[in-house]
Order: sequence, then structure tokens, then C-alpha cells
Amino acid sequence: MSKLLLLPLLLTACMPKVFPEDENLPPPVPRSSGGELSIDFGVAWEVVVEVLAEAAPISETNESTGLIETGFVFGPSNDVFTAYGGTRIPESARYRYYASVEPNGSGSFVTVYGQQWIEKDMISVDREFTGAIYQWIEVAAPALKIQELWSEIQETANNRTGTSQEYDYRY
Repeated sequence: MSKLLLLPLLLTACMPKVFPEDENLPPPVPRSSGGELSIDFGVAWEVVVEVLAEAAPISETNESTGLIETGFVFGPSNDVFTAYGGTRIPESARYRYYASVEPNGSGSFVTVYGQQWIEKDMISVDREFTGAIYQWIEVAAPALKIQELWSEIQETANNRTGTSQEYDYRY
């Protein structure tokens, strides 16, 4: 009888420990940045496609709806880190960006969105094993990378018009 009581204790003692940095993964939060550009829709569309194409391969565009989608690009995360020996090491991540361009009076309104996934093993993040040891887990969108894309869109738009303008920054 005492052996039966020890069985649950032994089974739980052999469970892998969840690493502290993996317990606190940021939840998938949508983030965006964008604002008003004082250029017509056609020029704004060209600028946004050009800037996104430099950041990632374009997978889909629809000028009639004003939507642009990129494929995946891989690189280090700016938001998710692994703590190792007192240092913060960026996690490997994959990103996908979206943009919407809408005519707005004499100008255009542009919004850039993003998604971010990090690759984790299912044991360390205490996830259900589904046949693959590593899986991509969606985490908070890459705020810095989205803001950098918006800044590049603004700069490219200014170079096309030759003017400097104030922008409404949104997150």
C-alpha cells in the first residue's frame, strides 16, 4: 500500500522543470504603428510595397483593398530573451508583416502590423507533446521592428515628395 502512495510522488518528481524565462513568454498581443502621409494613394502604395519588400518577401498584395502581406523572415527577437549566466540572449524568431494603405482625403493613411513566433521545445515550456519536439509559439508582435518599418515608410515618402512633415505615431 505504501508503494502506491509513493508512485504519484515519484512521477511528479521526475517531471521536467519549466525554465523561468519560458514561463513568462509575452502573450500574442497585436501591435501596429502608422499614421497619415501627405501623398496620394498610388504613391503611398508604391512606398509601402517597396519598404516591406526590403524587409521580407512579399507574399500577397491587393491594391483594391489596400492590403499587403509578407512571407516569413527569420532573425533574432527584440522582445523575447533567454537569460543565461547573467546575460540576455535574443531568442530566434520568425516574423510576418502586414500593411494597410487607405486613401484619406488628399493623403493616405498607412498602418503596419506584425506577428512574431519563437521556436521552443515542448518540454521546457510545459506544452502538450504532439509529435514534434520543437514548435513555433506566437508571442507579442515585434514592436521595435514595426516602428522601424513605419519610420522607413515615412522617410521614403518624404524623399518622394521632397517635404518634411509631422506624423501621428500610434502603437
